Amino acid sequence: MTIVLHDDWYVKAGRYEAKVVAPPEIDAQLRSLLADLRVPSTSAPCGSIEVLANGSGGIVLRSDGRVWQDAVDETTIGDEMVRMLLRAALDKEATLVHIHAGAVANRNGTAIIAGVPGSGKSTASVTLLSSGFSYLTDERLVLSPDGLRVAGFPKPISLIRGSRHVFAHLDPRRTGIGTTSREAWQIPASSLGRCAPQKFTAPSLVIFISYKAHALLRTTTVAPLDAAALLMTDSPDVISRAHAGAAAIVSLTASVPCIKIEYSKANDLVEIVDALLADLPTVQDHEPIVLTGDTQ
Repeated sequence: MTIVLHDDWYVKAGRYEAKVVAPPEIDAQLRSLLADLRVPSTSAPCGSIEVLANGSGGIVLRSDGRVWQDAVDETTIGDEMVRMLLRAALDKEATLVHIHAGAVANRNGTAIIAGVPGSGKSTASVTLLSSGFSYLTDERLVLSPDGLRVAGFPKPISLIRGSRHVFAHLDPRRTGIGTTSREAWQIPASSLGRCAPQKFTAPSLVIFISYKAHALLRTTTVAPLDAAALLMTDSPDVISRAHAGAAAIVSLTASVPCIKIEYSKANDLVEIVDALLADLPTVQDHEPIVLTGDTQ
């Protein structure tokens, strides 16, 4: 039997909205973890997320009546909840195309943070968010059909094992904020900075990020079609969207500068992204930037 707290609560992830029901011992943890996705109750039809005991010491996670996982360990509930919300949002936006990328914004515009798996997208998102940028997402962006606008939702930031040493001070076991598992730390973005509204916005820049220990700061132009090809290889649904999906991504990379940034110092990243947004380059006039000196 599910024990429900007195007040109901709801989350919104893109176009997916759901009421969350969980037993008290997990409810408080989930409310804190998903604080940035919580929305007021609504009379409009919405989905349901149920967190139930399975009778064997594990947890059943169910969305809209469908079982997502039937034997979740309590230590991985944060990871599974984030995965389920990403899947639910993807299913709810079945006519749109998505890219595996994050995004941050400041007073001058919005920067998309892309890169191959393990390149440091979440690391860059945390660095920029902690330095005054607002947070759209660190993992998945949806494109408008014309490719000229993007939207994300402020899911918890996922820091995988390889990046934890950089942000040891954010360890949820020390701070009490977020959840931790062998696979990832899930940290509410609002505990680090400001979250942007969940709405479409025009991007100013696409950044292909590359964090490398001891690397000198370097930026290089990425040609629009090369940038589109990179984004297409890391899109969960561009093939199923056929021509419309590819066209949206090509339109995106043709409309804004696409830059590769290699860096090791957090301050260098913050300064160069701020400078690029303040004075946007074009593919024609952007020159590589190389800073020399001690990177230790």
